Amino acid sequence: MTGSIDFADEHIRLSFGHQTGVLLALEDAVAGTSFVVEQTLAENWRLLIPLPELRHHYVSGREQLLSSFDVGDGELQLTWHGIRSDVVGDLDIDVTQTWRFARTGVEVVTALRNGSPHQVEEVVSPALGGLGRPDEDEWKLHHPGPLGPGDEFEVFTEFPGTYLGPRNPVWLLPYHTKSGMPWVDVYAKGARRGLYLGIHDPAGAHAVFQLQLFPGPVYRGDRQVWPDPTVLGQETPIGLTAAWSSFPFLTTGGTWTSAPVVLRFHDGTWWSGARIFREWWDEHFDPAPRSWLAEEDAWQSTIISYPDGEIGFRYSDLPALAEDARTAGIRVIQICGWHDGGLDRNYPDYSTDPRLGTSEEFTEALRACEELGVKVLVFGNLQVANLETPEWESLRGYAITDPHGHHYATVGWDYNTTTGIEQLSGYRMAWMNPAHDGFRERWMREMRGILDRHPAGIQLDKVLGGGFFGMDYNPDAPGTPATTLAVGLQSAMEELLEEGRREREDFCLAAESHWDRTPRFANASYARYFTGDHLPTFAAVFPEHRQTCAVTGPHDFGLVNNSLRFGHIISLEPAWMHGSASDVPVTSEYVRRALEFRRGLRGWIWESSLVDPWGWIVEEPDAVSSSAHASWDGRGEALVLNHFETGARTVRIRRRADAGELLTVHRIGLPPEPLTGEVTIAPDEVVVVTAAVPGSDAAARERGTR
Repeated sequence: MTGSIDFADEHIRLSFGHQTGVLLALEDAVAGTSFVVEQTLAENWRLLIPLPELRHHYVSGREQLLSSFDVGDGELQLTWHGIRSDVVGDLDIDVTQTWRFARTGVEVVTALRNGSPHQVEEVVSPALGGLGRPDEDEWKLHHPGPLGPGDEFEVFTEFPGTYLGPRNPVWLLPYHTKSGMPWVDVYAKGARRGLYLGIHDPAGAHAVFQLQLFPGPVYRGDRQVWPDPTVLGQETPIGLTAAWSSFPFLTTGGTWTSAPVVLRFHDGTWWSGARIFREWWDEHFDPAPRSWLAEEDAWQSTIISYPDGEIGFRYSDLPALAEDARTAGIRVIQICGWHDGGLDRNYPDYSTDPRLGTSEEFTEALRACEELGVKVLVFGNLQVANLETPEWESLRGYAITDPHGHHYATVGWDYNTTTGIEQLSGYRMAWMNPAHDGFRERWMREMRGILDRHPAGIQLDKVLGGGFFGMDYNPDAPGTPATTLAVGLQSAMEELLEEGRREREDFCLAAESHWDRTPRFANASYARYFTGDHLPTFAAVFPEHRQTCAVTGPHDFGLVNNSLRFGHIISLEPAWMHGSASDVPVTSEYVRRALEFRRGLRGWIWESSLVDPWGWIVEEPDAVSSSAHASWDGRGEALVLNHFETGARTVRIRRRADAGELLTVHRIGLPPEPLTGEVTIAPDEVVVVTAAVPGSDAAARERGTR
């Protein structure tokens, strides 16, 4: 076969090689930009077929002859019957790639039949090879992270990949560990046009997005960058392969079909990619039932006892902690280290600690806090067990293991000694898989012991992106190594939420997690946003799901202001979680005022979604940080601004399009005033500019204040 196989509609144009089925062209039909710039590096798929003495045994689809292709109504099917390995020869493995038009792009599904005597462990498909800059614009690759913020880099200039690894370096983004959501977005900053690449798997199996640069990057200071073709010469091909890896562990005689990999062109930047992923998510899942936790915009978090024996508070002190929180305008306290042994010790045992009081005193303290109008989040864990307990030997069979049967690295924290902070002397925890019925039943017995006390909610720590490790090779774990953790974690959270709601109708969960499955069960994520700025990727996808910002110091006004800018829960953690609001009176008073201010603007900057700030123009934008909110009730948008400098900063603000909106400036402790164009923001100040839709009730109210 010669020539090419063309597959195109009004959104996307694709071209495949007749001989091998490699992707020769990937073009945005609307913008007229083509991403495959080096066809000699074109690819289609790769299979990892480990051999006893050669684990690194990849078979590349670009070296196989295409058996057939079939173009139907909006669908192209490419088939390879039998493949050949340079190491073992012919293999009875069939590969089928099906490309289907879907909205403004395509969905790609890969199917395998394995008649060979070997296991197919990894499927890299579709592999998009020979990619390069499609035009002169600056192209960013934006990706979610494991802890809420996203990150990005200039994808056709930089390459933040491996030093030691394959011959041609790779950059990996594993879903579950380094990314809580399985998508990336490549977008042109100037043209505001992008390409979304995601794997849409309802099962949530471990998957890895990867980039591989040929022939490899060079160092420019502390950055790795693409090589210069004028130095290498035109005969050296330079290009990028982008691909999603799935891990079927397909054994002899089996068949497997991948989840769809979605390539979709769009207007806008990464914010559009976030919307694409959420649209898919909503087709398959429902968010957790809304509860009081979704409405509360502040917590006080305190560790009442530590694993080294330090005791800060006893059960009888909890109502006083709640009263301190209430003086700062906070109506939720999170209590850590309440169980036997203190924080990060003795898991999965969650019995009460006699050093802190009796079981009855703990139950009574929870009830007394609620009578004061303060809900209590009780701290817990989902997937760890301490190695130092007598119970460990009966639990170790449920631990996550590597392919050789060894436990992955354990963790442990001790908080008040030098060696503890070095993580040398803490109690050690192994990572457990709640897909094992035995472990989940043991864990649920402990959780029921908490639920019997009728708490308002439980905060599950250390869930992160769905686990510290993407796969579990424990041969006794249900499912495959790539699926077992996702299934186990979701089933455990689902069971706990259901049990809790039987005890009290408003029971809810929070979790230290920014995994895309967590919002199915939890209303909030525990997080620590200590940096002045970040890319709010998780918030862009799940605006109704709350995230915390830890506020620790004696006058952390900047982090309080950041909480308002990003719509974060203010998690006041006085004296670095050793105390209560009374221990940081200056911070607590500012928290009280900031909460009063935000609650007065609730419809603007709390019952709202973070959105692309493109609709706002801030002149001298580097002087301040800003975030845009869109109100859920349609009243308009708000821009929230602050900075961390010690001197005042002045900027000019206007809307990109004049829609007749009423622009009003709001400051803590001052009456609203019309925006005159220029806004000065003092040190440790937060300013909100609202843009009320003409004719709305909000616009009428704003006029009424003038």
